[in-house]
Amino acid sequence: HALGHGVQTKDISEIAGLPPPEILQSLLESYQQTSFDTMKNTTDHVLAEGYSATSLLLALLPLITQSDQFTDLYKADLAMKMAQAEHAMSQGADESLQLLTVGSTAVQCFAKSKNAMKQH
Repeated sequence: HALGHGVQTKDISEIAGLPPPEILQSLLESYQQTSFDTMKNTTDHVLAEGYSATSLLLALLPLITQSDQFTDLYKADLAMKMAQAEHAMSQGADESLQLLTVGSTAVQCFAKSKNAMKQH
């Protein structure tokens, strides 16, 4: 490597266009705010950074399915919404709108999870 250090995993991920953990964390945190405007602003910012919605969804899926913030039912809802968004994008749908659709579902799931936890 020209700078004197070997190629690292993050270098390969960056070249492949995969979003780094801090980008994914910012999206997840925006979902947890349970505010559509916060989620939209964060989503717009992440897309402006050049990450594709497909790579974001692929990276978010394991984080959401392994999260303890959701019930299995909410995880299934989000996974289904992500699959629908992926399919829509493969058919030419707008990436931004699809990511916002997934984000709004995530915001709703976080809000419902918060309410359910307060009642128990």
